[in-house]
Amino acid sequence: MCSYEVELGRCAEVLTGAPQRSASANASRAALGLPVDRPVIMTGHQPIVPHPGVLAKSIAASAMAADCGGVSAHLTVDTGEQRVGTVDVLAGAAPQGCRAVPVRLLAEPGGVLASRPRASSIEASLPDDVTEDLRAGCRVIGHAFGAAAGATAGVQAAEAVASLRLPWAGAALPCAASTVLGTAAGEDMLEAMRRDPTGCGEAYNAAAAAVPAAGIRPLRTGADPELPLWVLQDGERKPAFRSSLDGHALMPRALVTTALARHALADAFIHGTGGGVYDRVMERWIGDWLGWSLAPMGVVSATVHLPDCDPLAVERARQAVRRQAHDPGSGGGGGPSEEKMKLLQAVNRAPRGSAARAEAFAALQAWRAAPEGQAVATESLAVAARRDWAFPLYPVAAMEQLAREIRRGVTATGVPRPSTSM
Repeated sequence: MCSYEVELGRCAEVLTGAPQRSASANASRAALGLPVDRPVIMTGHQPIVPHPGVLAKSIAASAMAADCGGVSAHLTVDTGEQRVGTVDVLAGAAPQGCRAVPVRLLAEPGGVLASRPRASSIEASLPDDVTEDLRAGCRVIGHAFGAAAGATAGVQAAEAVASLRLPWAGAALPCAASTVLGTAAGEDMLEAMRRDPTGCGEAYNAAAAAVPAAGIRPLRTGADPELPLWVLQDGERKPAFRSSLDGHALMPRALVTTALARHALADAFIHGTGGGVYDRVMERWIGDWLGWSLAPMGVVSATVHLPDCDPLAVERARQAVRRQAHDPGSGGGGGPSEEKMKLLQAVNRAPRGSAARAEAFAALQAWRAAPEGQAVATESLAVAARRDWAFPLYPVAAMEQLAREIRRGVTATGVPRPSTSM
């Protein structure tokens, strides 16, 4: 039901001795409530309810922190404008008769999460063909958001998601992306941008071009070069430029966020597969522009399928759909149907190149294309194969198995317990 990958070798290597950090890094940690006397194993994500592959990062961070005598921390990316209270739910019978239905659990205003007002809970409207287990999962999610006490949408969502993660990943020290520019390390970066905005942009664009798989948009150049920051205005975010650095509320974009996290806040950072790609851009950019040292990153990913949606069941259904498409009379079973055999025999009996043979072949093709619902069945199979449902929608046993396997994988890396002397 679940599979996972753990790549933490570089993280394990750095945790073999006492942490060595700059005064700026220690001051940044202290400002955000992170310890300076123990390793910090950090991961992060937007404050949406994660799917199991994202939850796996938090489980791994917790297990690694326990292994090395450190603490786990979660960096909430509250600098986006996305809605966090809508989840897709599987409706119908999987794998060949299901669909994904978006379900709203919150009434959410617009704007950046870090500054917009908290959302209010609403009663979920679910189709009749949603199972009781999935309904229960939606109720768990809705209760978590309703119980979160945060005054802003970002804090509310971070608290709600943290409470949902707790049984599987334990408690993690909270940290918000919107706050990292206010640390000593953040001020160091802003000052470097003031001194050298052109060099910042050129190194950034060169790094993005070197790793095209990351899909990082290049910064605009010119007399007032664009910087990898956001300007916060009237609750909305806009691209920042050199002229924006003074007198404006600023927030970091993705690569600035992970640069500060890995330079000052964490001794190891756990990414998913996507972050593991785009952070290669950050490493090139920061190395070429500032020459900063960075904590190593590890990559953890996982795939868990909903009940009746495991790969074997989906593949069996896919084969049945193919058979049905090529032989509507077969009912998806094995072997050609009587109708198909008659049509094939008509083609074979007619002389090659004759009008009768062409007519018989056209009749066969029309018969194959006749059944309706093939597109619906194919779409259903794509829904059944999804791995990105909110994790409270999965059976508890599946999440327990995932947690055990991730912890086992982290332990297998042989992360030693380091000295905590400073």
